[in-house]
Amino acid sequence: MLIDTNEMRRGNRTAATTVVSFLKNKGGVGCTTNAYNFACWMAREGYSVLLLDGDMQGDCTALCRVAFEKPEERQGMYNLLVNGAAFDDVWCGVPGEFYGNPRGTLFLVPSDEASGKDIAQHLSANTVRDRLAEVEGRFDLVIVDTSPSASELHAGLYLASNYVVYPTQCQSEPINAIKRSLANYANYKTYAEAHNDPVAEILGIMPVMFRGRDMLQNQLKGWLEGRYAEWVMPEIRDLTAWQKAAASRLPVFIYDPSSDAAKDAVRVYQGFEAVIYGK
Repeated sequence: MLIDTNEMRRGNRTAATTVVSFLKNKGGVGCTTNAYNFACWMAREGYSVLLLDGDMQGDCTALCRVAFEKPEERQGMYNLLVNGAAFDDVWCGVPGEFYGNPRGTLFLVPSDEASGKDIAQHLSANTVRDRLAEVEGRFDLVIVDTSPSASELHAGLYLASNYVVYPTQCQSEPINAIKRSLANYANYKTYAEAHNDPVAEILGIMPVMFRGRDMLQNQLKGWLEGRYAEWVMPEIRDLTAWQKAAASRLPVFIYDPSSDAAKDAVRVYQGFEAVIYGK
């Protein structure tokens, strides 16, 4: 672990902690990329951020460049949610120079395939909410990346989160997945309201990997805006800088700050920040 979390003194924080979950019903739609980049952006801006890698592929963990001496150290999410481990025993610090703020606070609860495959089978919807309540006031923001398949982890996040984000490509299969996601959201909202529980608000639907010259993508983006106008964010274009930044394991706004890709990302992330914090 690269930073000794016991040396971090966040216990005296009193501000509310906001939980934002990036959800998907299909892989390859930029969910992990944007959860990671948004977490890095907010940490760069001076917020204290906890990133939870809830996808068993562990891509967020890889992007954060965290080195582990033992395989079991990667099983942070499993040990947290299934074995009841304390947060202080499973999270690790991400060095600030990777996201452009040496004094920043970004912590990661890691995951990998070995630790992630059985998590949902051991959870109730309340488990996630109860665990996240333990970090209330210790971070400004908790950001969660998720697996492509709807599960009890997703159900728990609808109840535990303040906001959810749905990244999607403007192609037929991802748009069908968005329809399923929004149907799931409606079901969870109905359940929560029936039990007098809070439920997450939709922070945004993110059209990603967008190709403006593709007629079908433009048509499907138009459909999204017609159906879900209040939630659809400005598109993030399919630009080379995204792939190069990911290969370098850097946020796109650090890899090439002047690129159009970085400008697209920052515009959307600042929009999220404005909604969350009223800026």
